[in-house]
Amino acid sequence: MADTGSETRRSWVAALVVAASAALCCWWLFATQPPQPPSPAAGATPQAPVSYNVIANPVAKRYVSAFQSGEWNTVIEITRWMQERLLHVQARDGSPQAREAERMRLRKGLSERTMEGNQLRPEGIEDQYVFVPGATVKAIALDEGQPGLKPPAQSRTWFEVTFAKRSQALRDGAGIPIRSIAVGVNVSADGFVLKGSVIGNLDVDTEWIFYDWNDVL
Repeated sequence: MADTGSETRRSWVAALVVAASAALCCWWLFATQPPQPPSPAAGATPQAPVSYNVIANPVAKRYVSAFQSGEWNTVIEITRWMQERLLHVQARDGSPQAREAERMRLRKGLSERTMEGNQLRPEGIEDQYVFVPGATVKAIALDEGQPGLKPPAQSRTWFEVTFAKRSQALRDGAGIPIRSIAVGVNVSADGFVLKGSVIGNLDVDTEWIFYDWNDVL
């Protein structure tokens, strides 16, 4: 007659081995998956699909590069409201000299970075305080753009901007240096950057603001 006690023990041992193997497989699958990037909160701006392999709108990419390298004529050339401003001045005064004087005034404004201006406000922030030299700018999402702009946006590229130093970083409303922030550049179908905020041209995702400086000075 079979030893029922031995059979029972063997059944329990087999079950434990199967359970342990299953748990080990599950752990391996989760442990070897690549970490997923955080998603920006929707906040006041539409949620965009997040990807770190986004191909930025070429105009938006050129705009960022021009700010970081101080190519102010390029910024003026591809910003719609600035081009409209130059045409208005020339039409009003009827002279190319007036247009050139206005262009130089715009250049001066773009190149200025002051302590008072370097603070994020509910109305926005001037772009030169975001796309500063030395900051790391990465395209993270692409969507259809902010609704209601005139002319309408064809696309909006979201960029994550990470500042290299506290001394060069954008400050929040309390004056605290921001480590990284997400901003959107709206581009029209005819290839111009559109004005998305009362101050500056950028859409700002106020829920994608991080202060993880750790030991960075």
